[in-house]
Amino acid sequence: MLKINNSSLVVRRGATMVDILVAVAVLAVIATALAQTITLALSQMMDARSRLTAINLANEQMEMLRNLPYDRVAVEGGVPSGTIDPDRTVTLRSRVYRILTDVRYVDDPLDGTIDSDVPDVIPTDYKQATVVVTWGDASPARRVQLQSLFVPPGVETAAGGGTLVINIFDGLGVPLSSARVTVHNTTVSPAVLFSAFTDVAGRIIVPGAPAADNYVITVEKSGHESVTTLPPPPGSPFTPTDQHATVLEGELTAQSIVSARLATARFEVRDAFDTPQDGVALHVSGGRVLGTYTDGSFAYSVDEDVVSDDSGDVVRSDTAPGTYTIQVTDSAYTLFEVEDDSTDASTDCAIPPGHNTSCIVRVVNQSQPAVIVHVRDANTGAPIADAVVRLQSTTRDETQSSNRYGDALIAGTRDLPLTTGLYTLTVTADGYTSQQKVLDVTALMSQEFSLTKNP
Repeated sequence: MLKINNSSLVVRRGATMVDILVAVAVLAVIATALAQTITLALSQMMDARSRLTAINLANEQMEMLRNLPYDRVAVEGGVPSGTIDPDRTVTLRSRVYRILTDVRYVDDPLDGTIDSDVPDVIPTDYKQATVVVTWGDASPARRVQLQSLFVPPGVETAAGGGTLVINIFDGLGVPLSSARVTVHNTTVSPAVLFSAFTDVAGRIIVPGAPAADNYVITVEKSGHESVTTLPPPPGSPFTPTDQHATVLEGELTAQSIVSARLATARFEVRDAFDTPQDGVALHVSGGRVLGTYTDGSFAYSVDEDVVSDDSGDVVRSDTAPGTYTIQVTDSAYTLFEVEDDSTDASTDCAIPPGHNTSCIVRVVNQSQPAVIVHVRDANTGAPIADAVVRLQSTTRDETQSSNRYGDALIAGTRDLPLTTGLYTLTVTADGYTSQQKVLDVTALMSQEFSLTKNP
């Protein structure tokens, strides 16, 4: 009986230890959940307190504006321009609050606008003030905003200056909304420096802008080109596509700027047998057209020397769309063509807005036995496409057709590349007399054929 009782006692003790471990685990889970709940509650309480403080700060700022004379309701660098700090910070209970103030004229459509069929001769109808207070990460949940209208006393009068209308489009000609537009002019006193976001029509309207030259306009939007206007010559070495704006007294100045979606361009450097070629030096120019030089050539946003990577590629992420011209600057290689049927030149690759586009850059090693043939019309110099180019020897017979640029490359195949030796090169094309040459091929050669039309 004693033995049985001892066994029972041992079993009871073991069960007690398991019960304790289970209880501890349950308590740990409960404690963790409770701690998370308390932490979340404290965070929400702090945010609620911060929001209340931000609302008070916004109200104080707006009340300060309401107590000012109408002419003084304006911020530094704004239109209208005044002495109120547009961006200041306040620290309360160890938390930093950012107070943003914006004041601008409103051209109310009730009496017509500056660009309506019957233009409003006084577009500075009244002022709209916006106060935004942010804290923490300044996310939508951590910001408050107040707006108020300020009407001039007495009869509506002109505030002077002109009206600047800025229209922003994407690369497809569609109005670009929510783009950040910064306007800067240091030639006027006080200086102008403010930012605004385009409306659903892709524009901002700035009535009452001081009459002056050299309004610098910068456009920014995530995923789109960042564009800044440039001064006319001699301030720029070319005539800019997007020049600084000029505002004339009492007149409307409209400025249109294109900010296209950024793209990814991949230039795949390959030899005649599609083998990637790493370490090949290239010069790439293209993208956005910044302006035009006096000789008619373009200034581009991209104009740089690059080298193909270990995969034989040159990759440009978040690059401006447009046409890119590729040149081989590596003395060991010759460019045969850039393979892109959408362009007019054998050296060009077109990168459309918002796309990931690849073009093959076909190169030939200078030491490789091969022949590049250029077939042209003898009278016009125009390229002849689909000409038959045939290279023959006692052991080889290779045939290629000229591409739309009138060019053909004969290098053999990957398994049986062209070898050195004497060859007969024959070029024929429909409606033209054929021509023939004997070549001693030891390395890469380039041959020109000018065919005359049959009588």
